Amino acid sequence: MFGLLIAGFGTSNMIALIFGAAARRSPGGVGAAIAAASSVGYLGFLVGPPVVGSLAGVVGLRVALALVVVAGTVISLSARKVLGEAAS
Repeated sequence: MFGLLIAGFGTSNMIALIFGAAARRSPGGVGAAIAAASSVGYLGFLVGPPVVGSLAGVVGLRVALALVVVAGTVISLSARKVLGEAAS
C-alpha cells in the first residue's frame, strides 16, 4: 500500500507537465492543445482497461501488464526525444 502512495505522489504532477508541453508545442493556441491532450487522456482511460483485459485473457495478466510497462517506457522515451528536438 505504501508503494502505491509513493507512486501516486510521483505521478500526480504529470498532467501539469503534459498540458504545459502540449501548450508549448501547439501552433494553434493553448486551449486547443489542452483540449487535444485531455481527449487523448480520456481515450486512454476508456480504451486501456478493455485492451489490457483482452490481452490478459489471451497471454495472461502478468504479460499484459508487462506490455503496459513497455508501452509507458516507449512513450516516455519518445516524449523526451520530441521535447528535446523542440528545445534545440
